[in-house]
Amino acid sequence: MNIKVETKKLDRLGFEFDIKLAKKDFKNKYNNRLNYYKNNIDLKGFRKGKVPQKIVEKRFGDQIKEEIANDLLPQIVQEAFKQKDFTPAGEPKVEDFDINETLKLKLVAYSEPQIEDLDLEGIEADYDVEEVEKEEVKEKIDQLLERKVEYKEIDDEEKEIEEGDFVNIDFEGYLKETDEKIEGGSAEGQLIEVGKNSFLEDLEKALIGMKKNDEDTVNVKFPEDYNAENLAGKQTYFKVKINKIVEKVYPELTDELVQEISEYENVEELKEKTKEELKNTKEEKAKNELREEVFDRVLEKNNDFELPGNVYDEEIDNYMENNEDADKKEAKKKVEKSLKSYYLLRNVAGKYDINASDEVDKYIEQYAQYFGGDKKKATEMLKENGMLEQIAYSTWEKKVIDKMIDLINNKDEKENKKEEEKKETKETNTEDSKEDSDE
Repeated sequence: MNIKVETKKLDRLGFEFDIKLAKKDFKNKYNNRLNYYKNNIDLKGFRKGKVPQKIVEKRFGDQIKEEIANDLLPQIVQEAFKQKDFTPAGEPKVEDFDINETLKLKLVAYSEPQIEDLDLEGIEADYDVEEVEKEEVKEKIDQLLERKVEYKEIDDEEKEIEEGDFVNIDFEGYLKETDEKIEGGSAEGQLIEVGKNSFLEDLEKALIGMKKNDEDTVNVKFPEDYNAENLAGKQTYFKVKINKIVEKVYPELTDELVQEISEYENVEELKEKTKEELKNTKEEKAKNELREEVFDRVLEKNNDFELPGNVYDEEIDNYMENNEDADKKEAKKKVEKSLKSYYLLRNVAGKYDINASDEVDKYIEQYAQYFGGDKKKATEMLKENGMLEQIAYSTWEKKVIDKMIDLINNKDEKENKKEEEKKETKETNTEDSKEDSDE
């Protein structure tokens, strides 16, 4: 397909494209489509395939031209961009269109910004991983042991309840204003960990200092954001009885128990694997913090580039539409940072041919285990809940930033090498000078 392309630069990375398809190519396409119509249309008064060409052209000529234009338009635009080595940002907009003797069109498209060389000067990309403490390993293993925990009553009638104690209580709740019993606000033998605020904060606080068999009436105000609207912010009171104070007793960790609650064979292996898991978690956390810090610094030093006007305007409109009370000035700052972050990542990804298709495919394979290994079903499910796009982008983003970190560290290695070479050269020169002096 032979096309002629002329461009005119506009502001905000915009370009006007004048595109013209060669008459010969257009004529060939037109004649082929015309012959198809001639051989296949049913026209009253004529046998199929015997309609004179002039009549077909008169009746369907404009329609044929429109069909050819619709078919060719995407190809022509793509070829025009290819000729001009142009990477569009967003969708091009057709401004003018003519299909007389050939196909002519004028469109406006905006270019993605190009960042030639990254400025990485002065950026550090090191991170430290915290040591895994024995207590952390114990806490992690205790989480595994939770289903084997027993609660034993503390045999001390004088023991007062303290924060962190486990207590077994009966309670009945009432609305203070009407003395009406709260529906679903009563229980017997309820186990509570005092101070954890997993129940009602006011009630838990009131339990501190009470003893076994104590009974009391406790004032409780429900939180304003309580999930039951009829109780949110309400003043109530609870009649409480302490049945017993208990302690949480973990079972002895043995090889047999390890085999029952985990995939490991013995206590030593469980501890080693748990420590390794915690170390990996800490390392990934440190890496993520480094990625965020490094990218902020890279963006800070490489943000002096223009944004495509069409994409910027559309993003501002979307932001204001979804945040009606937003300040326009603040909206522009947020949109600008978001777009510059995206295009900076795009530039690095393009330069070093980075994609995350293999990693995403691996994730889908793992997720497919929940669907009997059916990758197609797993992919559809991830698409439906919007997770696939999020996973693909976050994985890609992580890979691009990791490349930036590699570039920074390689730069440091090169600089260190240069310093060493300078030092060696200086030492060599010093020795040569000394030898000359001795002579």
